[in-house]
Order: sequence, then structure tokens, then C-alpha cells
Amino acid sequence: AEEPAPHADASDEDIVAYLKKQCDVVSLLSDQLFMCEGCRTGLMHPRELLQHLTSSLHEDKITPSREWRQYVDLIDAFEHGCDLFKCLPCDSGLLHRTELELHLGMTEHMHRNVDEEKDKKIESILPIKLPTCDT
Repeated sequence: AEEPAPHADASDEDIVAYLKKQCDVVSLLSDQLFMCEGCRTGLMHPRELLQHLTSSLHEDKITPSREWRQYVDLIDAFEHGCDLFKCLPCDSGLLHRTELELHLGMTEHMHRNVDEEKDKKIESILPIKLPTCDT
């Protein structure tokens, strides 16, 4: 039987252990960030990805409104809430989808993307603390 998802108040260790057992979850930067390959999400902290995995959004996978994700590589984009992103190698501000797509095509971003120090730079800005709205 499939292991039940940990409760929201579970320890970070329990959440990370659970995420690492999920077949469509990818772990990056020593388990600090995760992404859902099935839904083509951007990067998220473990607790946020757990919320995603237990949401109807995850059950529905790639719906027509999310199809664009199949054509954009979000491996370096931190996903915040509903369609807001932060480019980690560039330490950008929050970008909407169209801004992110433009940003990913810029030469400046591409140069940072092949930087050998990229992972170190990203780790130096973790964990990402962004304002949340609890409505």
C-alpha cells in the first residue's frame, strides 16, 4: 500500500524522507529543494512540495492551463504560490510566468546557468523566504 503523506506538522526530516520515496519527485541541493516532475513544477522547499503533492492540482497533473510547463525548463526556478517564480542562479525578484519565460531566454541568465559556482550561489540564498498571504 502507498505510504500516507505526513501531516503538515511533521518534522522536516519525516517530510524529506517521504518526498524521497515518491517516484515523480526530484531532490536537489542536498534535499533543500524539490520539484514534482509529473506536474513540471518549479523548485519548492519540502513543506511546500508536500502541500502540492496532497493537492487537487497534483491529482490533475498537466491540465490545459498548465500545459506551458512542458515547454519551459523550471529546474532553476523557485515556485512561489500560484504562478510566481524566482530565478535562483540570477537571484531575481518574483516573476510572473511570462516574465520568467522572457528571463530564461536572456543571455545574462544563460551565462549564469553555466557558471561552475551556480549551486554554491543558489545554496547561499537558501532557504528562500518570501511573503505569504494566508487567505
